[in-house]
Amino acid sequence: MNPSPLNTHINSLPELIRQLNDELAKQAENILEQLHLPTIHRIYLTGCGDSHHAGICTSYLFSQLTGLPCIPLQAMDLARYQTQQIRESDPNSCLVIGISASGQVSRTIEALALAKKAGAITIAATGNIDSPLATTSDYLLPTSIPNLDGIEAGVVVPGARSYVASMLALFHSAISFAELAQKISTFLADRLRKEIFDLAEPIRATININETNSKYLADRLTIDERFVYGGAGPNFGTAMFSAAKLLEASGDAAIAYDLEEWAHLEYFSRTKSTIFILSNAGRDEDRAMEISKAAKTIDLNVILIAPKDSELGKTEFKDLFLPLVGEVRELFSPLLSCIPGLLFASARSEALLEPYFRDFGGGRSREEGGGISRIQSSHRLEDIPD
Repeated sequence: MNPSPLNTHINSLPELIRQLNDELAKQAENILEQLHLPTIHRIYLTGCGDSHHAGICTSYLFSQLTGLPCIPLQAMDLARYQTQQIRESDPNSCLVIGISASGQVSRTIEALALAKKAGAITIAATGNIDSPLATTSDYLLPTSIPNLDGIEAGVVVPGARSYVASMLALFHSAISFAELAQKISTFLADRLRKEIFDLAEPIRATININETNSKYLADRLTIDERFVYGGAGPNFGTAMFSAAKLLEASGDAAIAYDLEEWAHLEYFSRTKSTIFILSNAGRDEDRAMEISKAAKTIDLNVILIAPKDSELGKTEFKDLFLPLVGEVRELFSPLLSCIPGLLFASARSEALLEPYFRDFGGGRSREEGGGISRIQSSHRLEDIPD
């Protein structure tokens, strides 16, 4: 049996990292060495959907390496609620990186345009170098990915390759910024770049070890199951991304929670759900352990995603363990921890015989990713709101 289109994309990720890593590192360095970095006091990462999730996942590395506040904001928040603050308090001292694989998302174009008008330096990280986003920004960081063979023409596949490319671009931007600003040594910067390149093998091993269990889980759960993904720190972004892939691939109801917020809110839901708890067994491990016990005590299906040899993986408070293979620093872990969620989304779509994106039916359309939702043609503000 041929793999599904999404599985084909997932299996291509190790090679994609090998293909893109060095070039994206070079591109990021070329851009950042043109900036007067000492004048930058704040960094914003902005986008929508997967691009916003990538910003959340990578913002922690920016902050740790550069020593500057790095704020990941959804593009509408930045465009319409933050640019006035940039203009009044931080002109000429902010760096805004807008992320969009297509470069055609209205809100992200609006965010970069208004941030630039407010006095920020802007970089577009996009796979479309001729897009409106690319031409709106001061600088362009290309995240183009090669086409894959074996995917039927016209099939729109939930983003996996574009997401990884966006994260690579942002990780390398953080490393180059810190190196050029002399916050870290060249020796450490090169070591971090190699760590990213070397993640290709743990990703391959994590794919191999989780494919069967993902299919087993997808087949076992009912069609009206409700799914919750919980993570913290950089892996809150992974939880958001994993929930998004399930929605796109199978149409299942899926939401993401910060682990702590789950205990304050979702814990009291009357609706039984399956909860995926994501952790790289780092700063969040003790809380993830407590949440798994609480979720199991109230009779939820608990799926743990954590390093293979971690204490979290050994807990009795779980129904299934989807292990992460290899030692990965927590700040890079989103590149690895997204794999089980992708595999489950693919398997769930196959189990339910659901086409990706509900085949754009029921009033939706393929035009600009949803038709009436107007992702690419939404009205854009031309001036900063007062």
